[in-house]
Amino acid sequence: MSASLRDYIESIVSISDDEFDYILGAFVPITVAKGEVLLHQEHVCNYFYFVESGAIRMYTVRESGEESTRYINTEGQMGTALVSFMNHQPSFEAIQAIEKSEIQRISYTRFHELARKIPAWQQLYVTLLERALQYNIFRLETFLTMDAHARYEWLSQSHPEYLQRFPVKLLSSFLGISRETLSRLRAIN
Repeated sequence: MSASLRDYIESIVSISDDEFDYILGAFVPITVAKGEVLLHQEHVCNYFYFVESGAIRMYTVRESGEESTRYINTEGQMGTALVSFMNHQPSFEAIQAIEKSEIQRISYTRFHELARKIPAWQQLYVTLLERALQYNIFRLETFLTMDAHARYEWLSQSHPEYLQRFPVKLLSSFLGISRETLSRLRAIN
């Protein structure tokens, strides 16, 4: 039984034991190795993921080979390539395990079945969409208004554990700055 999944859901909506049992039955636990790709670019995203342990990222690879990490999910978080999942169309981004991870995944079909059958799940979905919109607007604003130092300060205040946990290459792609700039900022701070 996934206590962390229940805690996550109940941090957003209230559910009964029966509802949770039904919800949990829609999830499939998987173990993914560090570096394993859960979704390749240009493939349709058929799953929503809940991270029990480890970490995954949503990222794009440009034609130049440069990576840009949009989002990092760590323990107790849920995420997916949202646009592809919602529209059931090929994804412009990929999903990869940053570390060996224990994940609960739910298929597109089962996710929407829950939304039809359990009003609390529908509310959870709306809340996830609202949070994703707010986060993506914030990310856009940081890239438009913050310089590299301000982005680094935001990361060190909002996710200080990332600075110790993840490699410079991944963090620089998340912050939209070069590895050299990130290394200089780390040395200063």
